[in-house]
Order: sequence, then structure tokens, then C-alpha cells
Amino acid sequence: MRISGLDYVRVLSLSGIILYHCGVYLENHDILIGVLGTYGVYLFTVLSGFGLTVSMEGGNVTWPKYFMKRIKRIYPPYLLLLGIILTVEGIIGIVGRVDWWTVPLTILGFDGYLSYFIPFSSAFQFAGLHLEFYSAYRIGEWFLGFILIMYCLFPVIYSLSKRFGPLIVYLTILILTNLCHRYLIKFMSYSAVDVFPLGWRLSIFSLGVVLAFHRRMKPTARLLYFLPVTAAYLIANPLSRSLVWEAGYISLFFFFTNLTCSGFSRLDALFRMLGRYSYGMYLAHHYLIYRILGYFNVFSAGDFPIIAVFVFYTSLLVSWLLYGLLGTIHIRPRKMRALLGKVRKGQR
Repeated sequence: MRISGLDYVRVLSLSGIILYHCGVYLENHDILIGVLGTYGVYLFTVLSGFGLTVSMEGGNVTWPKYFMKRIKRIYPPYLLLLGIILTVEGIIGIVGRVDWWTVPLTILGFDGYLSYFIPFSSAFQFAGLHLEFYSAYRIGEWFLGFILIMYCLFPVIYSLSKRFGPLIVYLTILILTNLCHRYLIKFMSYSAVDVFPLGWRLSIFSLGVVLAFHRRMKPTARLLYFLPVTAAYLIANPLSRSLVWEAGYISLFFFFTNLTCSGFSRLDALFRMLGRYSYGMYLAHHYLIYRILGYFNVFSAGDFPIIAVFVFYTSLLVSWLLYGLLGTIHIRPRKMRALLGKVRKGQR
């Protein structure tokens, strides 16, 4: 059964990310825009854990089928859009230098994530050496590589949750990631910790697994189930508490949206459509902001509303065209034969 509230969460989180990137591009330092971007990423992360867990219900999904489904959903839109962008840039002559060893990273979607550790397209110092690497990084950002890693870790989290209980697994990951986060802050530079979301956002991903396992509980029971655990952790844990507050905020907001945003058929249909194209919009929006708008470089912070609306609807249009093209490419043989039959009848 389709959960309509997930489409609302998906669209709201994507909107927050788009608004955040528009604000960063225009150097709009409004605190609200930063909050929208932060919680947009958190909601996307918890939504991924939730959606994957729900998709495993019924017991008919094997792990090979699970990985094949993820590959089919992620890579065709990504590779098609990347290919179109690089082809157009190659025609107009702005592709630039690309080191051959970075090509597999680009194809797999990891160059955006690794760009925080290996600053592609710029020189940097490492062990006293002056290094300079260049990749074809265009779309996907850091989040694509991060979520791919989460998808690979999900079978382990899901299996442990079924064996020991999702809440036990979640709290274990939460405590361990807090400890690792504090350790990294103490012994590494802050920038290295800030751009290493694999560890401390793993707990947000596992929170989605917990929410999926307990989504059939009554709202009151669910609230009573989570609040004492959060309160006990806040009292007992002397480490970073901001992650717990964020997890509590996300869980309440997630359930509130899921419970109340349903029953409005027209609104549900709109958000279902936007949710269907949300991944393509995510892939396209960053390139639209920094490559297309950045090329003109004539906008200021006062243009924020216009730029945000333009990027949102243009990303939607690009996503619609992208999935339309994918649908044309992947026409099934039976449909192709039927289509050819109609064409032949028309010619007669």
C-alpha cells in the first residue's frame, strides 16, 4: 500500500535543499534557509531508511533483487543526465581536463562525495607534495555517494534490527556515532569532521528503519515509546546532544506529516507527481544553479524568490523530460511490437 505522506516529506525535504542551495549561491545568509537545507538532508536520509524497510515487507524481496532494484532506480537517470551534460559541454568546448582514474568514480556517482576529501579541479598539498586532480563531477553532489553507501549498509542494519530489535540497533549506532564524532573532532580538523557525514548521519538513516518497524503503532503509544528513550539518552550521554534533538525533531515531524497529509485527493496527486520526479529534480537543480545561473553571474540576494521558483520548476521540467526519455528508451518488446503494429496499420 502506498503511503501518501512519504511524498509530502520527499517534496518538502527537496524544497528545503533547493532553497538552501539557491541561498548559498546568492550569498543569502538567512538562518532559516540554513535550517531548511539541514533538515531537508536529514529528512531525505530518514526517508531512505524508512522507504527501504517498508519495501522489504512481505518477505519476497531477496538481497540480489534489492540491489538490482536500487541500481535500476538510481543509475539510469544519473548516467543519462550526466551523459547529456557532458555531451553538450563537449560540443561547446567547456568540458575541461579529466584524469582517467576519476572516470570510474564519476560513473559510480562517488566523485561528489569524495570531492570533500580529494578536492578535484584544484591544487592541494598532501604529505608535502603539490597534487592536482580533475574529474567530470557535474551532478549528484556528496549526497549521492553517501546514500549509495547507506544502501550497501542497509542489509546489515535491517538484519540486525530483525534479530535484536530496531530500537536497540538504533541506540547502539547513535552512541557509537556520537563517540566517533567526538573522537574525530578532538583528533582531526573540524572541516574533515563536518564533511564526513557517513558516520554521524548513519544514525539518522537507522532512525528511518526504526520508524518503519513501528509505524503501525498508535500515535500516542509511538510518542510514549520514543520520548523516554530520548530523555534517558539526553540525561546519560555527556557527548554531543544536538544529534538526539535532531533525531527527535525528525521523528515527530515525519510522523506528523505522514498522519495528517492524506485524504486530500487533488493534493495527494500533486505531491505524488512531484515525488515521482524528485530524484531527477535533485540531480538537476545543483547544475542549474552553479553552472547555468553561475555562467551569467548577474543575480543578487534580492533575487532569491525568483531564482528559487525558476530552479524548482526548471528542475521539474528537466526531470520530466529525463524520465520521459528513459521511458522511451526502455520500451518493453511487447509494447514495441504493439507500437509498430499501429504504425503499420496507419501506413495502410
